[in-house]
Amino acid sequence: MRAAGAPAAGSGSPDVSADAHAGGGAFALVLALVLAPWAWLVWRFDWVCDDAFISFRFARNLAEGHGLRYNLGPEAPIEGYSNFLWVLIAAVFERLALDVTVWMRVLSVASGALLIALVMRFARRALGLTLPETAATGLFLGTLPTIAVWSTSGLASMPACLFGFLTFERLLGDPERPRGLQAGACGAVLGLLRADGGVFVVLVLGIAGGTWLLARRPGLLRAVLVAGAVFALAVGAHAAWRYAYYGDAVPHTARVKAGFSAMRLERGWNYLMAYLLAVTSVPLVLFAAALAALPPRGRAHGRLALQAFAFFAATAAYAVYPGGDFMPFGRFFLPAMPFLALLFALLVKAAGAGSAPRIAALTLVPVALSLLPAFDRHAVPEAVRARFHFRWGEEDFRSEYDRWWTMERNGRQWSLVGRALGLYARPGETLLETRIGAIGYYSRIQVLDGFGLVNDVLATLDVAPRRTTPGHDRRIPIEYWLPFEPTFTQPAIKGRREVEAQQQELARTGRGFNLPWPGPVRLEVVSLPEYQGFRRGSFLTVYRYLKAE
Repeated sequence: MRAAGAPAAGSGSPDVSADAHAGGGAFALVLALVLAPWAWLVWRFDWVCDDAFISFRFARNLAEGHGLRYNLGPEAPIEGYSNFLWVLIAAVFERLALDVTVWMRVLSVASGALLIALVMRFARRALGLTLPETAATGLFLGTLPTIAVWSTSGLASMPACLFGFLTFERLLGDPERPRGLQAGACGAVLGLLRADGGVFVVLVLGIAGGTWLLARRPGLLRAVLVAGAVFALAVGAHAAWRYAYYGDAVPHTARVKAGFSAMRLERGWNYLMAYLLAVTSVPLVLFAAALAALPPRGRAHGRLALQAFAFFAATAAYAVYPGGDFMPFGRFFLPAMPFLALLFALLVKAAGAGSAPRIAALTLVPVALSLLPAFDRHAVPEAVRARFHFRWGEEDFRSEYDRWWTMERNGRQWSLVGRALGLYARPGETLLETRIGAIGYYSRIQVLDGFGLVNDVLATLDVAPRRTTPGHDRRIPIEYWLPFEPTFTQPAIKGRREVEAQQQELARTGRGFNLPWPGPVRLEVVSLPEYQGFRRGSFLTVYRYLKAE
């Protein structure tokens, strides 16, 4: 029996038990214990994604007074990024001459820590969790590899996830006091952080609207309308600025990558299944939470379960629609991870019954299943997972850990290539390249992008659809670039034996390794100075297009 005037369980207010009323110090201690394994995983997966350097180059040019543009020159600027506010924040660090690759990761890590704390607090208040149940919820969320990997990377992924959950929490966290203005402000930040952030804001508004239809809670409809108005005003103002500055109301990245086809749906389905088979804690928790949410046991918190399931399902559908993502550990599923943690909290609340040993047992299995793929171990055999191979641009199936390791290594290697090319290239020279991140950032060279992200040209398919990688379906035909007479292509850093093999191949066939154009080229080899941080005996190799001379 609850005391007179005490709120019912699941009402969004704290539980009346002594444990739920434990002081902030106890919660802080639990949070610190939960953040320790998350921090270790973040340190293990600390990296800078090559795509982040595209935004960093826009930010540096803005900080130096050239405006929001990738290439300098007389051409009109192109919106080759999809994270407006993130670029502005990076420009502040560039202006202060701080290492943007460090400080943007610091912001991302801070966002991850705050997200875990907010989810734990929300679950504790909404479900009346005990401290052990709260700790279990945070531990589950923090050990999900999707959370650990995307807590760094230099991209806006984790801050966007944070503000997506904040929009939900401000609107639906307190049934008695929905905070429409604050939710709208959080939604506005999300819409400016990511070009597709509006999708998740609309999703939250839709869930809140559905909640109002079911419960007719006083003030909720007004809060939804206020939040929607604030969000629409901010995003609308940004769209108007975009049109005035770039001459287009739609990001150029969306025009290059957008499109719908049955092929993309097939690959998107494979993307979803590959993720569920790699991170098997996700389907396990979804299934178990669905059972726990069934009446009569789940009746008390059925509304929150329905909200969390709706957000996860809609996020999964949105990930499938564009054909998935080539990046590791389900980046497109990241916004749904806090809601998966809420479903886990519901499961613990329903099955744990306040028993610490039972809670520990319930937590151990999903956490272990989450950690397996983080160490390139898997509960599902590769033969089964390979049936859902979705990175069709790669012949062989690769694990999510292997994909992360490759991208982390590429980011470091291409940073060195960019620095080397910056020492060698001269003003007015151009580079034809698809790796436009770190190479473009550090070299500062004018880039002709094979994917068309930063150049004023609409891409057309020039490869077989089933040989493409998610996000890279459309390419600029090589014939388009030939009249521009680019100077260089295929920069790389190699050792002496690799250079000799490359020279022999060019002498024997007249063609370079993976050379994109048919015209005559010259292989140029430059010894790199050890005092500049390059390994002893390393060389920059680059093909020069002879017609450009």
